[in-house]
Amino acid sequence: MAEVTLLGKPCIMILDTGAGIVTLDKSLTKAILSNIGETNVMLADGSTQTMTIFEGASLKLDQLSIDRPAITFSDLGRYSLYTGRPLSGVIGMNALSVGKIFMSHDEGIFQVHIGPWKLDKFDCQEIELEKDSPAAVIKTDILGHSAKFTVDTGMDDCIRLEAEVFDALVKEGAIEPAKVNARTLSLTGMTSSTRGWFLKGELMGKKLAGVTVVSNAKASILGLAWLYGFNMEIDFTKRKLRYQLRRDAKLPGSVAMTLGAILLYEGSGAQIERLRPSGGAAEDAGLKPGDVIEKFGDIKAGAMNAAVMGEAVADAAGKEVAVRFLRKSDGERVNTKLKLPPNISEWNFSGRERSNEK
Repeated sequence: MAEVTLLGKPCIMILDTGAGIVTLDKSLTKAILSNIGETNVMLADGSTQTMTIFEGASLKLDQLSIDRPAITFSDLGRYSLYTGRPLSGVIGMNALSVGKIFMSHDEGIFQVHIGPWKLDKFDCQEIELEKDSPAAVIKTDILGHSAKFTVDTGMDDCIRLEAEVFDALVKEGAIEPAKVNARTLSLTGMTSSTRGWFLKGELMGKKLAGVTVVSNAKASILGLAWLYGFNMEIDFTKRKLRYQLRRDAKLPGSVAMTLGAILLYEGSGAQIERLRPSGGAAEDAGLKPGDVIEKFGDIKAGAMNAAVMGEAVADAAGKEVAVRFLRKSDGERVNTKLKLPPNISEWNFSGRERSNEK
């Protein structure tokens, strides 16, 4: 996410290489300059939806000025609950593909620039982008199956596979599906999908064993949790992608898998939306759906969001952490302790045995 200036005011937007155009929250209708027409927009499940597009007011992202981009509107309220911060929009490829995008997790940099490659080390790999797509789409082989992956910095999942490839790898014993369906947040809300994890293989020089994967209707996607294992640079004019494996990258922990609960963030704290059916740390501590965590260790309700809780859960993994929660059903506040398992990440789903008990 990045701070962007719109209508002279700062706002928070997601930089999304998987999105076609700029999408703004419905509350920002003042940003409309004119109606352009309609376009088909691809959604997270690979389906398309016809949306009205408008000419929008100019955006300023650091040194990049985006002059009157084509925009659509959507309800981003669910994303704001997830991040704990008011999300104003998504900056898609019609605004980002002016040259190169450089993403270095080692340096904490996401930069749009024009000029020589910044990723020019001896251990970098280079791959051609598909020329028939405006987004960053690569064609590669995964465990003997050909797949086209969208490199998607706006998706939190690790890897999504087209359903046909996912099902084939399950039959071949390369993927073990979970017995409980996953829920994925998209611009259209929460959708159900089949989740699993790889048992073997390699992709882009990184081992797949233990990596989580979700079945998608039509599209294969590399999400942010996977991309965190690489420094990357995308050249949209020459249609090339360079990547460098981060051999000492810290595993990005999963709050949902480590806690055994899905959280929704609001000003009053982090609400338990759903517990893992086979149990977990949250259920063991007596938490129930609808309960609101008001304090997690030293973190108070107003400071809770996905990024803050991600760091806090990773730091507390394998330890006990003091928690205070509100049970909305009776107004009671409860102090308890959460005993967290060792860090469970999207790269090494060590909690899979327990998640498949039922």
